[in-house]
Amino acid sequence: MFAAVKVILVAVSDGKLLPGNALQVNGLFYHLMQEADPVYSKELHDRDSIKPYTLSSMKWEGGGHWQNEVVKGNKYSFKITFMEAKAFQLLHRSLMEYYTNKLIVKVGDLNFNIDNIELLKMELVEDILTKPLDFKKFRIDFISPTSFRRHGINWLFPDTHSIFKSLLIKCNALNLNIDLSEEELEEINNYVFPVKYDLKTRLFNMGNYKMVGFEGNCHYEVKSALSETVKNKICTMLKLANYSGVGYKTTMGLGQVVVSFGK
Repeated sequence: MFAAVKVILVAVSDGKLLPGNALQVNGLFYHLMQEADPVYSKELHDRDSIKPYTLSSMKWEGGGHWQNEVVKGNKYSFKITFMEAKAFQLLHRSLMEYYTNKLIVKVGDLNFNIDNIELLKMELVEDILTKPLDFKKFRIDFISPTSFRRHGINWLFPDTHSIFKSLLIKCNALNLNIDLSEEELEEINNYVFPVKYDLKTRLFNMGNYKMVGFEGNCHYEVKSALSETVKNKICTMLKLANYSGVGYKTTMGLGQVVVSFGK
């Protein structure tokens, strides 16, 4: 089961979060997970492979901006996606306990109450794997700063090679076993291409260092010459992207996306 959840918090007092507050959101995530199941929380934290969740930084609900300044009474939100049912169930249970009992949650050193927990999307793995869509174009909204690693540098454009290479790695790490050969990747490069984009770069503070990522949206078209087999595979990967994100450090505030399909 895959799920996406938006958590809305209300600030109890004024204050300031560290730049790149995804580090502090990550701390809250593991605090809640540890309260729900300490053994699973440690196992999840210590995994060497790609982890089955993504986290955004916290945004001010009044304007949707990434936010470091916190004002008492204002609402702030972050998004979590899950690719493992147990992670979703445990965290949702912990969130609901804090929400129901009006308990304080901490992001960094600041206190918040949980105002709402919104289930944005939920899908069965079987539906993602077995229900291909008929589409000729798609759009990816990069809702948090995104960066790919290529040849040891940050790659700041969502070309099809970067997108699908990243998604292939995530699929296989999650045991979804998408078999995509180098020849099929080359077919994607030849027949799937960006046609319009509105992107901007943003400096993202990771605590001990800074990264540059891009946000915005990019539209892609699919040529009819793309084989049906490969088209079905990229459809599966694009549906997964709503939960896995793309690119680098998706558990630390980067790479969350929303994918939509068109004809």
